[in-house]
Amino acid sequence: MEGKKELKINKKHGGKEFKSTFHFVGLVKPHIKGIGDKAQAMPLYTEKETINGNLKRDVQFDIYTSEFNNIKVATWGMEQEYVYPYSSVDKKSVEIKWNDRDNKSKYPNDSYHLILPPWDIAKAINDNVEFDKWIEVKGHYEFGKYTNDEGKEYPTIKRIIDSFDLVEDGQEIKIGKNKTINYICDFKASDFQEINRFDLEIGIKSTYENEDNIIINGVFLAYGKEASVPQDIKLTVFKERDEKLAKGFTKMNRGDYIKVIGVDNNRPEFSLIPKTNIDDDDPFADLENQEEEYKYAISGNKKGLEIVRIVKGSFSKGMLSEEELEINEVPFIDTEDPFQ
Repeated sequence: MEGKKELKINKKHGGKEFKSTFHFVGLVKPHIKGIGDKAQAMPLYTEKETINGNLKRDVQFDIYTSEFNNIKVATWGMEQEYVYPYSSVDKKSVEIKWNDRDNKSKYPNDSYHLILPPWDIAKAINDNVEFDKWIEVKGHYEFGKYTNDEGKEYPTIKRIIDSFDLVEDGQEIKIGKNKTINYICDFKASDFQEINRFDLEIGIKSTYENEDNIIINGVFLAYGKEASVPQDIKLTVFKERDEKLAKGFTKMNRGDYIKVIGVDNNRPEFSLIPKTNIDDDDPFADLENQEEEYKYAISGNKKGLEIVRIVKGSFSKGMLSEEELEINEVPFIDTEDPFQ
């Protein structure tokens, strides 16, 4: 994912379509739905009949990319009428009947390859994956909104599995284009390295600066049959991690475009606080300036998509129209590339 040249344009309606990918490696655990007494561990795989009489396969689980960071991933699918293998040589896809998808003799030539449909991915996960196994997962995001009973909207993120592989301790894993590591299946190991990355194309609606971070209200242009579908997304840049990067985003304007790379967070934040246990019989309880014992305690939660760097050369000012941003407001004044 590099530079502006790869921006996808829908051939039928001419709309821009953005790309999103994630890459996680970690430990498979059940997804816990609900809280307190209503909390329940969800099954990894289910197959059930829909109201239309079609069978639907569902997969969902949490992947721990570190000891305390757990991310829900999922996929679901039903049988289709056709599949569409693609050839990077012929630069096109072809229509193949569903039941012939595994029959390579039905393909025009050997250059055509089929991305495994969600129906097959779900079954393959059920056949090969178990809780407490280590796994590599790649996929894409779907962004949406949730409206509560009071009418308040919250952004939602779905992490859809496109491929997976089981992982062995010490296995060589490629990260991005140029980095390869020997993955350690032990969160407590001194040489453990977390593999948790997303690559994302975004448009800018607005940015908001807090004391510690920059909040980016962005838009993701998803595929649509008649027109591209704008989806709201929220991302964060932490000043402590990269002050120059954070400053660059404060200079971005409405309608600007950028490719970003980051980490997907759902982890607690810890702070060092004094222990508060006081013994009433302690004869030294009233003494001041004494050494105090401390402990780590959860002080908050870091959630959502955190930008850690941009793809150099991908910035483009004013690329998105107000229609693509889906809000009719006057754009901000254009500036030069804030990341140069």
